[in-house]
Amino acid sequence: MNDVLNNFYSRMRNIAPQALLHKSIERKEVLASAYGFEEFDEKVSIVYALLVYILQQSLKDEECTLKDMAEYLEFINIEYFHKDIEHQNYTKLANCIVNEIILNDGTMTAFRCLDIEKNEYKKVYVQLVEHERSSTSNDATYKLTEMGYNLILSTLEMESNMKLAFHEFVFRESLRRKNFDQALIDIKNIFALSKKQIKALIDGIVKIRENITTFPIEEYNRITNESVGIAETQTDKFKGYEREIELIEQELKEKEFEFKYTNDRDQKELEEIREKLKKLDLIKKETSKVVYEHASMMSKHYEFKEEFTRALDNSIEYFKRDRINIKEELSNLVAQDLSKLEFLEFLLSPLFIKNMKKDYCITTAFDPQKSKIIEEESGTKVILKIDQEEQMIQKKIQEQKNKEKLEQYENILGIIFKFGAEIKQDFMLSEFINYIKDTDEFEILTKNMYQLREVFIELLDLSNFNIKDLKKAARMLQVGYDNSGDFQPLKAILAAINNNNLKNIQSIKLSKIDHLDKVKITMDCMELTVNNIQFEFTLQ
Repeated sequence: MNDVLNNFYSRMRNIAPQALLHKSIERKEVLASAYGFEEFDEKVSIVYALLVYILQQSLKDEECTLKDMAEYLEFINIEYFHKDIEHQNYTKLANCIVNEIILNDGTMTAFRCLDIEKNEYKKVYVQLVEHERSSTSNDATYKLTEMGYNLILSTLEMESNMKLAFHEFVFRESLRRKNFDQALIDIKNIFALSKKQIKALIDGIVKIRENITTFPIEEYNRITNESVGIAETQTDKFKGYEREIELIEQELKEKEFEFKYTNDRDQKELEEIREKLKKLDLIKKETSKVVYEHASMMSKHYEFKEEFTRALDNSIEYFKRDRINIKEELSNLVAQDLSKLEFLEFLLSPLFIKNMKKDYCITTAFDPQKSKIIEEESGTKVILKIDQEEQMIQKKIQEQKNKEKLEQYENILGIIFKFGAEIKQDFMLSEFINYIKDTDEFEILTKNMYQLREVFIELLDLSNFNIKDLKKAARMLQVGYDNSGDFQPLKAILAAINNNNLKNIQSIKLSKIDHLDKVKITMDCMELTVNNIQFEFTLQ
């Protein structure tokens, strides 16, 4: 029973800001007596409306004085609340909401959170808004604290791609203001949302495989739109942030270098620079993880769509089959006319036409595996290999096939990369095919058209990737081949570069050409038709 109370302290800690704010709203009577907000829901609405405004100003890093809030409150009151408030009193209303209700007259408020594991209460101090002196005047300007951010964001239920876009906006602003603590929190939230979306795709695949009829089309559309929205709109942005972080890091390292040769500088400032560099390094690692997750998301997205299409086709075929109820229809027919029994053979005989390849007894399914003994035509008996040995042989055969598949992926990438590194840095797919058409490399490239098609799809999904970043992601995630035979872009790209000694490749960019420009790749009886692709290699 106690399992339901796991992480109860964390739940109470998240509830604390909302609970104390609502308590303060209910206890303060000034909103009702002085401004006409008598109903509790009206009080809550006006307070949260002002908090949302402070959130907007905080995100834009713009000032938010009582005068600014007064203008905003006057607008929304005239538009929505229709309370009889004079123009000169809106500044007092803003002060009432912010300083008396939200800040509790300047007194720090605390909520006692029950810690189930330790069987004790712990105080959590709550402050949603903080203020500082304005840079343009002597007035105070207000902004949300981290706790205030979390409270307002928790009140808005958004789709995954919208949540990610919102956190991306906050992350960008935090980088711009060089608030690395907040940026680190935001990038971790973004990584968690990306992992959550991949988990949604995996769970969707499992549900589809279990029973397509219980998986609603609305759920399919929602998951598809969210994953595409994230991968298409956010991937390039975070690649740009990686470059932006490197520039900030370089700037800080130059400052650190100056300190080494300047003895009269403040050592405290030097420590601050080093601390910022540590946080930037963590942010850079998290950003690389996000880029890799977005690439994985698109790969899993295609798998999800293919699984849904396949299951849908199978279900259509299933329901198209004509069926009879043997118990009712056949028994009733025979009961009415026993002569119909002679036709029963025609109904059942097709089930027994083919000879079974093996004798199988269902009652021995769970017996321990033993050596099988069969009798040859000569009458002598021979002992066959036990099942476990046979399984090991099949396993080795499958592992060899998977290894060959992985080698073919690496061969395809290696041939393309060698052309870009040694022959021509910028080229079209059509140029590349024409160049190698009469060589042995063309036969290797087209050995398996299905694998070649898969490589083009995955490369276009990545579109623009830096080899150095891929290596960092590989080290960070400690990736290695899982021997499944499936195409794993990150691992295959790095393997192709290492095996072909192409360490001078710095980055690769791919882009589709006009969809009317097609390239046909023919080998034997197979033909692959793809859009022409522009390759751009950057070499060191």
